[in-house]
Amino acid sequence: MKTMKNKYKLLKEDWILVLVVLAIISTNIALQGYFKSLDSEFWFSLIPNFIADAISVLLSAYVITRLIQKGEERRAKEKVYKALGKRLDALNTKVAEKYIHFITKKPTKESEQGLTNQVKDLSNNIELYVTSNFVREEIKVFSYNPSQPTDIFNSVTEEMWSYQKFCYFFKKQLKESLDEFINRYISLLPEDLRENLFIIDDLLMTGIFVTPLEFGVELDISNAQIKEEDFQKVLSELGEEIYKLMNYFQEFKGDKNV
Repeated sequence: MKTMKNKYKLLKEDWILVLVVLAIISTNIALQGYFKSLDSEFWFSLIPNFIADAISVLLSAYVITRLIQKGEERRAKEKVYKALGKRLDALNTKVAEKYIHFITKKPTKESEQGLTNQVKDLSNNIELYVTSNFVREEIKVFSYNPSQPTDIFNSVTEEMWSYQKFCYFFKKQLKESLDEFINRYISLLPEDLRENLFIIDDLLMTGIFVTPLEFGVELDISNAQIKEEDFQKVLSELGEEIYKLMNYFQEFKGDKNV
């Protein structure tokens, strides 16, 4: 409702501006007619000037309107950052770590900026990581043993998972995290942020993430052949969207007034 009121206000101001311009033009014509004649020379000189003035007024009004809209968008985005900034950061960390783990075949622990840089690098150079052996290579995983919570050395073990096993859990865990975030905060999410999240969700539904394990069957894919270009395209796009998500609130980070 507030947005509609603001739009109406801008339209009202534009009409006032148009009326003022028309009043000035009418006054000039009236004065010209009173003191001089309204001959052809007058009209031919008026038309170009009128067109130039009209274009100038319209451009000025457009620029002012856009500046006002930008200011309103930033204020709205800032409010969302205050409410969801930390929650989105937590989601970003999880998504980025999973993405890096999936591509590099090994877990990672980095700072927020380190994760952001690594996601960008992987996305831009995906062909170096996604080769013909991509689905045949095992993935290193650290598993937590809840039966020994006090034994630091034995509670975490290193395992090597098959691609399809890791892919199954990668997709499942990411979709659960995304769905939970979207469903919980859908009413607060700006349109462009919703679109970003939905694109990531859609990419996870593409064919490269479908494995036999998803249907309850674990098959031997040690000799499987893949179309590298398809995998590279999807995984590069996924990295781009994750990178975009991680930088969504970047303009407010470090601002002590926010």
